[in-house]
Amino acid sequence: MSVPWHHYAYAHAWDNDYANETRADLSCEPNRGRAANPIFILNHFLTAPAAMRSLAEMINHDPFFLERARRCEREAMQIPSFVAVDFYEIGDLFSVVDTLNGL
Repeated sequence: MSVPWHHYAYAHAWDNDYANETRADLSCEPNRGRAANPIFILNHFLTAPAAMRSLAEMINHDPFFLERARRCEREAMQIPSFVAVDFYEIGDLFSVVDTLNGL
């Protein structure tokens, strides 16, 4: 059943890979959607084999987190619209997002 208020996300957005096991696996390459779409969802989490607090500790801190977000921004020529993380309370998510937003 189709409903008029439902929009398929990847008709408007795109994201990078979301299945990464190590820091070295994290890529900025487009995954779902078209990179020309206006909404960029930056996936920034590890799943080896599933989300774990210890994995968030490995990547959710500066300077690694901000440097990666900036690298993806440069490669995409677009600031991330959303930053998706596991365990938002671990690390520097809010300061990274504030910095990306020029605050």
